[in-house]
Amino acid sequence: MPASRRARGGSVRTGPARLRDAIERWSERNSEAATSLERSRRFLVTAYAFALSIIGPLSGACYWLLEAEWLSAWSILLGLVSAACYYAIGQGLATATAARAMTVTFWSAFAFLLWGGGGTKSPMTTLLILIPISAGLLGGTKTAMRWGVASITLVVGLGTAEHLDALPDPFALERQDTPEMRAAMVTFLLMLMLGVALVQEVIHARSRRDADEARLVAETANELKTHFLLNVSHELLTPLNGVLGLCELLEHTDLDEEQADYLRGVRKSGERLLLLIKDLLDFAELETGQARVLNEPVDPTSLIEQVVKDHSAMAEVKHLELKHQPAATRVSLYGDPGRIRRCLAILVDNALKFTDHGEIEVSFAFHEEAARWSVRDTGKGIGRDQRSQIFDRFRQLHGGPSRTAGGLGLGLAYFASLVELLDGSFGLESVEGEGSTFWFEVPARHAPQKPSDGETATVGDTAGDDRPRVLVAEDDAIGRTTISRRLKKMGCEVVSVIHGRDALEALARAEFDVVLMDCEMPVMDGFQATRAIRERRSKGELPIVAVTAHGATRNRARCLEAGMNDFVTKPVSRDQLARILRSWTKHVPRA
Repeated sequence: MPASRRARGGSVRTGPARLRDAIERWSERNSEAATSLERSRRFLVTAYAFALSIIGPLSGACYWLLEAEWLSAWSILLGLVSAACYYAIGQGLATATAARAMTVTFWSAFAFLLWGGGGTKSPMTTLLILIPISAGLLGGTKTAMRWGVASITLVVGLGTAEHLDALPDPFALERQDTPEMRAAMVTFLLMLMLGVALVQEVIHARSRRDADEARLVAETANELKTHFLLNVSHELLTPLNGVLGLCELLEHTDLDEEQADYLRGVRKSGERLLLLIKDLLDFAELETGQARVLNEPVDPTSLIEQVVKDHSAMAEVKHLELKHQPAATRVSLYGDPGRIRRCLAILVDNALKFTDHGEIEVSFAFHEEAARWSVRDTGKGIGRDQRSQIFDRFRQLHGGPSRTAGGLGLGLAYFASLVELLDGSFGLESVEGEGSTFWFEVPARHAPQKPSDGETATVGDTAGDDRPRVLVAEDDAIGRTTISRRLKKMGCEVVSVIHGRDALEALARAEFDVVLMDCEMPVMDGFQATRAIRERRSKGELPIVAVTAHGATRNRARCLEAGMNDFVTKPVSRDQLARILRSWTKHVPRA
């Protein structure tokens, strides 16, 4: 039996649950049932046979004591046939054959007892309704209808025989009108009801178990899908790191205008792919509950300006005016700058896709410890009956094979998930033919203005022996080359190694100002290497910056626990390298 069907260790086992498991094990012996429906029906027939094999002999004994020999014989016969069917099911008997055998026995015995017990005047007539009910439980609706027709035909035939005076003198139920017989009949009905209740409890227990297992399978499948998506996306980031890095290096070489134009196209395509991958990663983290909210300073004005700048090229292509309305006063807030920027970028991107002429305006307002961003467009507008659909996953209005807008269809669903993660709210106002305004609002509080640090260093003023020494540990050859060459162009002395053990050997031979450590490397990964370094060097003595494709918050925490000082995700940009140098070496990189 599959492992998923075994009893969980330590769980409380009730009587019906133990009985259900025993009946289920017996029903699945030598069974070739392929589908879940076939297994369920076989289980039901087995449980029914088990119940009748007990009720039949008990009722027979009761009727025997009341000297109702024919009724006793019928009950015992039904119990024996049911017991035989129960045994045969465990030996591989077909489900339909077992169900048919029990139903035929049940119906034949009823027919005989009614024929020899007074016809339609017999108290047994009312029990005839049990035939189609039992047949329906065992074989389905069509089987119930067939046996219902057979039972009606039997009653009509008995009535006709009575009218023609063709029935024999009652011999099967000579004492059918005595109080004892009535009590026996009531007892039989109660026992039958008890048996049906037991079968129903067993079936319900199985149904609950199957529902729990189905939910577990669905959750497991969804989790596997999400982890697969995370792993594939992470693997894509490493080669993309090399592509974007080499593009950046090529931009600083002698290229003619045509070559430079081609290179800009490659880089923009790579950046677009990077954005899609990061969206998928973040969306997968939201699905698995791994996403965490940061609480860092946010400059709303700078954030809006950057989003507008990022989308200005697309606005120019569509001849749209993309502008932003500055806030009444410039403020600095605490929040999650990365996710707020992504929410705003999704709304601007959505407006650009569905606006063919006119303008798009981005605005910001702060009131009562809440920050509100809005994106207004002059597009087609959205009807009231369509507004509830646009935040669904993989849905675009006017979607289908001929849809004109690109994207994964995750945009607004992803946006909604991000706003909910930020404990915010969102909405839209729209007039068909005039345009729409999408907005979102998140809790925020004022952050103190960051004072100028007053540094007077000039870009590129370090040289010679003052150049910072950087150790780069990266197993990917292209990624290692791009990071090393960019650092050299920024005025650093660089040593690169392939894995953590080489990094330890390099540190034993020379001194370095900072280490860029990839987390996943052969021989010795970045976490192991960092722990080994921290046994001899503290965080203050030697800064170690994690470089990884895994950007989840829990991975960031793992890096810090291992002893790393900082954390950057692939692909590593020049701005990230410049920040690292300024933060950990006090070196102002060359332009």
